[in-house]
Amino acid sequence: MKKLMIVSGIFAGSVFSSGIVFKFSHWPGAGALIAVGILSLSLIFLPLYFTLKIQEKKETKEKVLTGLTSLVCIGISLSVLFKVMHWPYANALGLVSLFILMLLFLPVYFITGIRNPDTKMNTILSSILIIGGCGLFLTLVSSPRSVAIKNEIVMSSYLRSEMILQSELKMWKTSNTSESSERSKLANNIIAQCEALKSEILLRETGCATLVGDHACKNPMEIKEGIVQDYFKGERSLKPQLEILTSIIKEYNQQLNKQFQQPIGEDALVSNLNETRTPGYINSIIQTEMFVIQNERQLLATR
Repeated sequence: MKKLMIVSGIFAGSVFSSGIVFKFSHWPGAGALIAVGILSLSLIFLPLYFTLKIQEKKETKEKVLTGLTSLVCIGISLSVLFKVMHWPYANALGLVSLFILMLLFLPVYFITGIRNPDTKMNTILSSILIIGGCGLFLTLVSSPRSVAIKNEIVMSSYLRSEMILQSELKMWKTSNTSESSERSKLANNIIAQCEALKSEILLRETGCATLVGDHACKNPMEIKEGIVQDYFKGERSLKPQLEILTSIIKEYNQQLNKQFQQPIGEDALVSNLNETRTPGYINSIIQTEMFVIQNERQLLATR
């Protein structure tokens, strides 16, 4: 068992360290290496290590403390993994681990240690370090109130941008009733595809496809800071819609009058989806629509 523990520890440390290097170097495979490293550490090395430690202990209270320590270490390491990989329940896992540490481990450790004159000072100092460590960990966790305020700001920002967009769309369509060129059709198609993509993301995020206008929901859920990549994988992937949109944008760019119009970049819609948050992606869609409107109105103004 000791050999397996040592091998698993070396493997976990090596893979995890490689993942960190890959992450800071922006090389592919960083996420997989970090995940494998932390999983190996949490589910193989730490259980083996604490199992051996428990076997070495003679008193029941020491075995209990070692067992609680193992649960806390495994829980915190897994919560870090969940946080890095943007998986759900990362904060809950970390808070449960701290709950075990503060309300189960610490009282038993402090009461049993302070009674012994030989371990009294060490127990006090260790308890202070544990409390300080928990405080530092909780400092990194957003409070429910701060999350609510942040979500309100995100929603307010989106609603303002959406109202501006809808106003600009209305003005453009009013002044563009006689335009029937291929470029104008592509512009309308881009707007339609953007609206469809945005509505689908909003529907999955808030339960409402429209948050502004006559058909807006009255009590939508908030737009959260999730990773937008989740919407472009799986059975309900929006990737086909995104591919259609980007192909239309490329065709539209080829027909622009470069003297008066700016090409629309699609990088904001297709790049770094694994790091882009949902509010930022929705804002990119709105900006794409605004670019189209600006181009078309600029061309109309030159006639």
